Amino acid sequence: MLLLDDKDDKQDIRVLNELENIDDDLEKEGIVIVRIDNDAEAKEFGIDHLPTLVYFEDKIPSIYEGDLMNEDEVLQWLIEQKETATIEEVTDEILEDLIQEHEYVVVYFSGNCEEGEKCDKILDELENIDDELDESGIIFVTTEDLVLAKKYNIKSFPKLVFFRNKEPLMYTGDIEDEDEVLAWLTDENTLEIPDRIEEVNSRMLDKILNKEGDKRSQKILQELENIDDECEDKDIDFVKISDDGIQKEYDLPSLPAVAFYRNRFREIYTGDLMHEEAILDWILELRDSDPDVIESVDRKTLQVLINDVDHLAVLFYTDDCDECDEILEELETIDDDTDKHGIQFVKSKDAKLASEIGIFSFPALVYYETGVPIMYDAGILASDLKNEDKVLEWLVEEKSKEISILLL
Repeated sequence: MLLLDDKDDKQDIRVLNELENIDDDLEKEGIVIVRIDNDAEAKEFGIDHLPTLVYFEDKIPSIYEGDLMNEDEVLQWLIEQKETATIEEVTDEILEDLIQEHEYVVVYFSGNCEEGEKCDKILDELENIDDELDESGIIFVTTEDLVLAKKYNIKSFPKLVFFRNKEPLMYTGDIEDEDEVLAWLTDENTLEIPDRIEEVNSRMLDKILNKEGDKRSQKILQELENIDDECEDKDIDFVKISDDGIQKEYDLPSLPAVAFYRNRFREIYTGDLMHEEAILDWILELRDSDPDVIESVDRKTLQVLINDVDHLAVLFYTDDCDECDEILEELETIDDDTDKHGIQFVKSKDAKLASEIGIFSFPALVYYETGVPIMYDAGILASDLKNEDKVLEWLVEEKSKEISILLL
């Protein structure tokens, strides 16, 4: 927390004395007060009157608009800033800095907006999606600044503008429907910038991974820029990401890495990343090839499928399973049939996830109905999984149970 003031001003001294009353409470919350007597620093934040209180979280500033002499209100506001994701009102100077320094910034241009007006009520509704956007690495702020709005040709209010790598994109949908706004902001078509490899957040699956600042990674990235147009011509999105923890989150063998995703299933390139033409050939070959009949998925992808796919069949298996290859071969003959019935069929070697639902011997078949696991006859012999017709019949029967319940 930053307090910008004039150390020789009596009013500023009184404010400082009041804030010292909550210093112990702030310390318990892990909030540190820093006092600065610097007019130039204040101007950088667009602050034209002192004293002013600025709260920083992840380097993003929030300016306190209330009464600094009321230490209880100040304390309550600071704790709220720390514990909840809120859409912060920023000055034009702060906004310009955010746009320059962050990949994704959403700005709610409210115009002159008083509490209780329609523009204020819309902002309250948009607060409901701030947490989801925060998880996606998208910063959401609001401003009443009319000069900045004019710069982006905004003539009516309120308006929502999404800055992607500094480039503005106007939202033309229903600004009062926060779910529609969230869907638009997180849609790949919205996040994607034509003719460029853009910086993205960790929710994007189609990616190239590199450690920012690593000379080899930067050199590889320069080489890959040469094939971006060819990929775009084939409707293949090529993006990059450098988020902390990405290697562990996506179970990557090393960084940098190139991964090709199709329908959430990935292949990792194992060749020389400096040979962009070889990478392009590999990408186009994967694009034009028929995918494996039953796709193999990693832990993260499987968890996403379980959460997002209503009807999912998973065969858990291991490398040291004598019968697994033969069973997989048999079950692959019904993959097209399960697709026709709206059941997605995948395979996984994630023994940890299997153990969480009580599976300790392999192979094992599990049907997930809207995320709820249903075991394929826990007492059945593994060899019976070779009876693909029986397996198909069971899967279709389990799915039909839900339909029957819905028709009651």
